[in-house]
Amino acid sequence: MRKHTKNVWHELEDAAITTLYKSQKSFDRIVADTGLMKRQPVKDDEAFRLMGMLFGRGIVSPRQIAVLKEEWLRPSHREFEDRTMWSFFNATTESLKSCPPVTIMEKHAQAYDLLVKKD
Repeated sequence: MRKHTKNVWHELEDAAITTLYKSQKSFDRIVADTGLMKRQPVKDDEAFRLMGMLFGRGIVSPRQIAVLKEEWLRPSHREFEDRTMWSFFNATTESLKSCPPVTIMEKHAQAYDLLVKKD
């Protein structure tokens, strides 16, 4: 968007509409990914391997990996007692709650990309 244009309101409206369409697409993808994660079993060895990858790629810190391991082995919430990728993803997001505000969204996106997209 440009500054000081006659069409600023039209451009703003177009940007808002585009954002809404993109957010719906993202929301639909996240809902679908959640369903897949809930059906994907994860054994402890796989969880520990993923923890190492999250740490090795700088997504979780040494302090956060301890939280991640604890949340995986003894979930704070009963809903995540199943040994699935959804439970592991939740353990990861619990560990990321201690991120500084300036990096928290980036770290969540990196974790999502690693765990869901499997890069």
